[in-house]
Amino acid sequence: FRGTYAPMPAGTMTGKYGVTPSAQIARGTAEASMKGFRAYIELPEGASARLSFFDFDGTTLIKTIELQDNADGTVYNLKGQRVENIKKGNLYIINGKKQIRK
Repeated sequence: FRGTYAPMPAGTMTGKYGVTPSAQIARGTAEASMKGFRAYIELPEGASARLSFFDFDGTTLIKTIELQDNADGTVYNLKGQRVENIKKGNLYIINGKKQIRK
């Protein structure tokens, strides 16, 4: 987590994760902004994270954050479905990046 005292204007939240007004964790876009005195999560390129929540006297806390390495070579199509048989000329997501198989 990283915190900020100053508001973060649109464009500065791209790729960072924050909490939306409807209390959901979402990845920031070019249009996203954040008020001051807030925190956000910034992950390394190609990484994902698992958050564990804990209820402490009615207050929800994040207990742990585990980074997961997605560089295992698993291949997905653009619908997010795992692919076993790669076809030449198609677009796939491999290690979190879009690639065309030649």
